[in-house]
Amino acid sequence: MNKNHYSVVGKSIKKLDGISLVTGAAKFTDDFEMRGMLYGKILFSPHAHARIKSINTEKAKSVPGVHAVITYKDISRVPFTTAGQGHPEPSPYDTYTLDSKVRFIGDRVAGVAAETPEIAGKAIELIEVDYELLPAILDPEKAMEPGAPVIHDEKDSSGIFDASKNLVAHVKAWAWG
Repeated sequence: MNKNHYSVVGKSIKKLDGISLVTGAAKFTDDFEMRGMLYGKILFSPHAHARIKSINTEKAKSVPGVHAVITYKDISRVPFTTAGQGHPEPSPYDTYTLDSKVRFIGDRVAGVAAETPEIAGKAIELIEVDYELLPAILDPEKAMEPGAPVIHDEKDSSGIFDASKNLVAHVKAWAWG
């Protein structure tokens, strides 16, 4: 079958939303505001590996316009996978929405919901976190050596291939032919 038999493949197609996209007229989710809508901000970890010794959210909660401040203390600890596969999910369940341990720079520490993005940002800045710094391991070869810091030492994770060697997953290569 040659390309002349296709209605779309190999042919120019007029993009219906092209003009609105290039002129900035197109509307995206962030362009809509609903009455009573709240804005969220996340406090991210500045550390590669640490435990949260204490976290104080009182100042953040007292900011006018803040409706909620959450930490690992406020929500259920439910492991999930970040692999994004379909069900049944074969990947490790080794991530938590918020946790008392951070495993990388940028890991989530707390969340704020407020009436404006500016209020949420101000509240995030007022959250006080005392971290117990843990040894970070940045070399994948050294991460597997005996005695290396264990990143996933939690007991409620599942499907981790070998936590003692920091091997979260393992893929077996197949030989073809």
